Amino acid sequence: MDDAAVRRYLSSGHGRVSGSVAAAGTGYRVRWREPDAAGGIGPGGHVRDLPLPPGAQLVRAGGTGEQVIATYQAGPDRWVAAGTPAGVPPAARPDG
Repeated sequence: MDDAAVRRYLSSGHGRVSGSVAAAGTGYRVRWREPDAAGGIGPGGHVRDLPLPPGAQLVRAGGTGEQVIATYQAGPDRWVAAGTPAGVPPAARPDG
């Protein structure tokens, strides 16, 4: 996924993901902790239209480590850019 595709994904507020499950790697990925929205699907598995739990993160991984790009917030469903202060309206956010 390239940077433009990531910006479109974030601005649309998608609350679902599809793709391959991987333990690590480079590029963009969505990750979350318990509760396990994937129902225990491990690396090598595939998901389609999997609903994200609140707190899921979009991260960019590369040779210098990981950078959290945005966190998924429910009610209303939306992605919030990392570093956005609480109470900033969606239109004023980098991902809004």
